[in-house]
Amino acid sequence: MCGIAGVLTKSPEGYGSWLKGAADDLGHRGPDDIGVAWVTANGFVMSDDVGLGDIGTLGLAHRRLSIIDLSAAGRQPMLSRGRKSAMSFNGEIYNFKELRRDRLAGVSFRGNSDSEVLLELFDAMGSECLTELKGMFAFAHADWDTGKLTLARDCFGIKPLYVSVWATGIAFCSEIGPLLELPSVGRKVDAQVAYDFMRFAIADNGETSLFPSIRQVPPGCFWEIDLREPSAVREVRYWEPYRGDPIEVSFEEASEGVRERFLQSVRLHLRSDVEVGAALSGGIDSSAIVCAMRHLEPGMAFKTFCYAPQGFRYNEEPHARLVAKACGAELVLVDFDSEELARHLDQLLLSQGEPILSPSVYAQACVFRRAREMGVVVMLEGQGADEIFGGYPRYYGVRLAGMIRRGEWARIWRLLKLGNAAGGGLWRGWLMAGEHVLPRGCKRLARRWVKKPLWYDFYNKDWFLERGVGDGRLESPMGEDGLRGYLRETLVKTNLPQLLHYGDRNSMAVSLENRVPFLQTDLVDYALSLPEEYLVGNDGTMKSVLRSAMRGLVPDAILDRRDKIGFQPPEHALLKDAQDWIGQVLEDAEGLPMLHLDRLRDAWRAAREREFRADSAIWRALMFVRWATLMGISAD
Repeated sequence: MCGIAGVLTKSPEGYGSWLKGAADDLGHRGPDDIGVAWVTANGFVMSDDVGLGDIGTLGLAHRRLSIIDLSAAGRQPMLSRGRKSAMSFNGEIYNFKELRRDRLAGVSFRGNSDSEVLLELFDAMGSECLTELKGMFAFAHADWDTGKLTLARDCFGIKPLYVSVWATGIAFCSEIGPLLELPSVGRKVDAQVAYDFMRFAIADNGETSLFPSIRQVPPGCFWEIDLREPSAVREVRYWEPYRGDPIEVSFEEASEGVRERFLQSVRLHLRSDVEVGAALSGGIDSSAIVCAMRHLEPGMAFKTFCYAPQGFRYNEEPHARLVAKACGAELVLVDFDSEELARHLDQLLLSQGEPILSPSVYAQACVFRRAREMGVVVMLEGQGADEIFGGYPRYYGVRLAGMIRRGEWARIWRLLKLGNAAGGGLWRGWLMAGEHVLPRGCKRLARRWVKKPLWYDFYNKDWFLERGVGDGRLESPMGEDGLRGYLRETLVKTNLPQLLHYGDRNSMAVSLENRVPFLQTDLVDYALSLPEEYLVGNDGTMKSVLRSAMRGLVPDAILDRRDKIGFQPPEHALLKDAQDWIGQVLEDAEGLPMLHLDRLRDAWRAAREREFRADSAIWRALMFVRWATLMGISAD
């Protein structure tokens, strides 16, 4: 787990200092080492001397957080044995031992790192090796003989890779901040991305950013760039989630298939030369990971960490204690108050690089910080399970919408009747289904009825419309594959990317590696190949096949839960206690043409009068305002 940066340009003068500055800025992502490689007429040379950048066209920088092979043999940027290729790599390749044994037999290695295996494998196989990697990654590989620079990102976008392209060059980085220092990058925001965040809570779709001059290498893709023509980019998709027909398999066989693939993934994710711990909310997903860790490593001592807001009814502490006791793992509870939130929120926004959706992002940051303080360097968490097994109430609505389209009224009645116990409910199920079956005009009427308009009064609607902003949701219309198609949408486009974004920045801010075992392609593809009733059951049970797969591994009391809490802070209480800070945020804000700040202040005052039971849209607008102030966003 590390931070990378690089620049390829026909006119390298001045970019050496930018690259060194980027490496310094990424120090939190890799405090253990720093390295810089420059291309010269003789190939690649390693140097911390910025001046060498003026005699080459390509510079690579790397900050290292040592996880596998802590020796100097894992230092990056890593040069090939013939010094004609180089790589700067962020992430972990969990199956590197198998790849070294099966694909690189006979190769003489200098060390035991996954980085060296990836470099040798890419030199031998090129981009074809990407489909064989089990892990999370974002890397740059430059080959002086072929004249190609390859920028690649893992299948789910667990690791970030931001890019800015201009007429004579291209620069890339693990975070947005350093790219904003380039002369070719402005600080005006992308109107569509800003609207999607404030209205639909889409903070990261895996491809764009809030700055139109900065985008991301999409998950499951690589970019191929000619070293002689840096602005010419060819994008290639090497993986996408399963899109075929559902497979014919019994529910029992499906459960066994899920269990086998999940345990194999956790086994690989436990590979580390430093201490491993786990985030534990007491929900099904995190509990499955903690119980699998104990099942696979009976003698391993490890710590678990749970956000448990004291005095708040939505508190996962009892469930987390049950799991930790069953597994014989140490449980560490984490909490914070509104004063701490206000004190750290500016730094949280800066480390995230984008505004945040809710205080739950800070709750995760507190969990990671506490883990690092206690010596844990690698954390496992359950992110991704909801998006592949149907764990949110919205998936219940999508399942219902598919039945409506097919006219399966008897099954609809059964699902609605039994769905109350599974988190759906009669009216809520119909409302969620209406999002997918009602005509566009009716959807607008329904939104007004439930007081969820597409345009809030404090948005400057004219500003957005002048810039061509569309006001529909990002999800594609539900297709013939129904629930499974919608799961793909939330997996790669609307839901999971932003959660992975938060997890990466929160963990890297404290130099901790966050691993997500549910996000392995064989497990994901298998889940998406199953009949939809195995995911959201005919009785409305969400994550039905996962619950079945974990029987005997996870306590029944956890698997039988029908509520969903997670790391949920007491948002209303926090807002009430932090009103002085929020008042200062609104006072400091100025020159943001996309918002009517006077109307936002009125909305905030109205929320205070309602005992802070404010629409979450107000919180998102406030976070956007503060982020824009901190980042020096340009008005246009």
